[in-house]
Amino acid sequence: MLGHSFVRRLKAFANKNRSSRNLSLEDTCRVFLSGIGGRTVDKLVQFDLAKLHVLQPNVVVLEIGSKDLCVFSSDPETVGSTIITLIDRLRVEFSVDWVVIY
Repeated sequence: MLGHSFVRRLKAFANKNRSSRNLSLEDTCRVFLSGIGGRTVDKLVQFDLAKLHVLQPNVVVLEIGSKDLCVFSSDPETVGSTIITLIDRLRVEFSVDWVVIY
């Protein structure tokens, strides 16, 4: 899961609650949470995608886009297009099977 402060807070919660450390998915999958406050789509691409080369995930959950919309000069169509470009990159460059956006 990649994104902004919501993901960072989820990771902090999971780390404090040992029973939720892997979001109670130990028998199903390995969960990696990476969230940075104020993260935008462009910053996620610039700073966070390198982690995926190592992790090689099948599924990526993105909590992204809302910070982009806080910029006065941005519009929903541009933000949506940027997210679609990111999804295409995840599927082609990183062979991600599923991308979920919140």
